[in-house]
Amino acid sequence: MTQAPARLDELEKRVAALEARAKGGAVDACPLCGGEMKVVSVMPHPTFGTFGIQQHSLACQSCTHSEKRKVDPNKS
Repeated sequence: MTQAPARLDELEKRVAALEARAKGGAVDACPLCGGEMKVVSVMPHPTFGTFGIQQHSLACQSCTHSEKRKVDPNKS
């Protein structure tokens, strides 16, 4: 029970940080560590590029995770 106030303070700080990030716009979060994912390259998708689909390569700013996503720039 003595750890509850400290844990509550920690959780309140995390919630405040997440709320502040949410106000700044959409940010992709790393599925592994929760860090911010940044787009590092954009190119036509190898299969669907003729239809305007792009392939975005993202990299986490906190860990070594990276991933590729299909993006349709015509859809917001």
